[in-house]
Amino acid sequence: MKRERVLPALWWVMVSLSAVGLVFSWPANAELQNPFFALPVASSAIVGAILARRRPENPVGWVFLGVGALSGLLIAAVVVASWGASSQGAIPWWGVAAAWVATWTWFPLLYLMTIPTLLLFPSGLLSPRWRFALWLPVAGLLGATTMSAMAPFIVIEYSGSGDAVREVANPLSPGFMAGFDSPEDTGLFQFFMLLFVAGFIAAIVSTGLRFKRARGVERLQMRWFGFAVAMFIPLIALEARFGDSGLTWMLVVEALVVAAIPISCGVAILRYRLYEIDRIISRSTSYALVTALVVVVYLGVVAAASAVMPVSDTLPVALATLVAAAVFRPALRSTQMRVDRRFDRTRYDSENMVNAFSERLAREVDASVVTDELINVLHKTVQPSSVGLWVIGGRP
Repeated sequence: MKRERVLPALWWVMVSLSAVGLVFSWPANAELQNPFFALPVASSAIVGAILARRRPENPVGWVFLGVGALSGLLIAAVVVASWGASSQGAIPWWGVAAAWVATWTWFPLLYLMTIPTLLLFPSGLLSPRWRFALWLPVAGLLGATTMSAMAPFIVIEYSGSGDAVREVANPLSPGFMAGFDSPEDTGLFQFFMLLFVAGFIAAIVSTGLRFKRARGVERLQMRWFGFAVAMFIPLIALEARFGDSGLTWMLVVEALVVAAIPISCGVAILRYRLYEIDRIISRSTSYALVTALVVVVYLGVVAAASAVMPVSDTLPVALATLVAAAVFRPALRSTQMRVDRRFDRTRYDSENMVNAFSERLAREVDASVVTDELINVLHKTVQPSSVGLWVIGGRP
């Protein structure tokens, strides 16, 4: 009975904190660097709220809802602290309190965003032996959070003139912490973070083993999750090139990639059209390869045309655009066919079988032969439990 009362109350508290974060995220753009930070927060909160409501026994939903709630708390704390630091004179107590909350909220948020999802998705721990990977980083981040919360000084960034940074004494810092300017530089803090890293590596190993052993629906679920995680690989390359540029499209890409994790997990756990992951992977791979090919063709034509026609700047660009447009459709069709053979083999074979049946149907006139062929094709492609055929004007 207590569980039936506690879980709905906890759900409402976490949803409320997530909503607060979304409300505060718009004025927090300057403090949080990425104005699209609300997108992954909203995706985590919404997916977590749906999963926790519909699948309360699955811990992944509560993890995502916790990410949304802690993100909401962090965003609100950052904004309120910035308001307090922007005021003239001494920073009010509520600004100091908000800044103190913002100093340590990062650590539990970092934990929820990484290790629990790797270990628990889609249906809990791989085995009880992996509990150490769940609780070892908890011990590490608990120590790091405590040290950060007891730091002798609190640094507040705000929207103002100059360096827009103010430093105030931490009223909750004990006396023995007075000798540390920054607890993050101490050996004890580094040890706590090492525990987190060890747990993170163990979680990655657990995910790899789960994917290797998964069968049926669980394997489809893991493929959805793996596809979302794989999107971080091109993101790292983009970060290395455009990370500090502040370009709008780069900020949007960062937000979309982070938001893809909870969305893919939500789709996988609710088991909605899981089979579409093969088609998504094949289409994404096809468009990525064709885009790279078109870019190479475009640059090659521009370079070649510029060497032949150095007088005009617009003619090589126009010619390269026409060539790239002409190459795109045939290249996409050919690439999709080759990629489907690898990533969506079942669909590829089914389409070939249906096309072959259509060609035979145009030449066949015997109804009994057509019926047998149709039933055979249905069994091999759709694989139904039973097949019934009704012929208009004839017998079933």
